[in-house]
Amino acid sequence: MRTSAEAKLNELRSKTDRELVSLIGNRLDRGLAFARVLESVGTEDWAAREDFAANAESAWTEAGKWMTLLQDVTPQERSRLEFKLAQLRAALDHTRRTENRVCAAS
Repeated sequence: MRTSAEAKLNELRSKTDRELVSLIGNRLDRGLAFARVLESVGTEDWAAREDFAANAESAWTEAGKWMTLLQDVTPQERSRLEFKLAQLRAALDHTRRTENRVCAAS
C-alpha cells in the first residue's frame, strides 16, 4: 500500500512539474511578444511603451520565480526555459538602452 501512495505522489509531482513548465513557457512567450511590440512602438507613444515594458518585465520576474519551483524536469526543458528567460532579459535590456539613447538625443 505504501508504494502505491508513493507512486501516486510521484505521478502528481511529475504532472505538476509538466504543467509548471507549460505555464512558464507560456508566460515567457507572452513576455517576448510584449518585448517585440515594444521594439516596434514609436517613441511618440510613451504610455503604450510603459505598459508593454511593465508587462514584459512582469513576465520575466514571474517566470524566474516559478523556475525555482521546478524539481523533476529534464535538462533540455530547463535549458529551453532558461534560454527563453535570457532572451527576454536581453530584449528588455536592449529596449532600455535604445530608449536611453533616444531620450539623450532629444
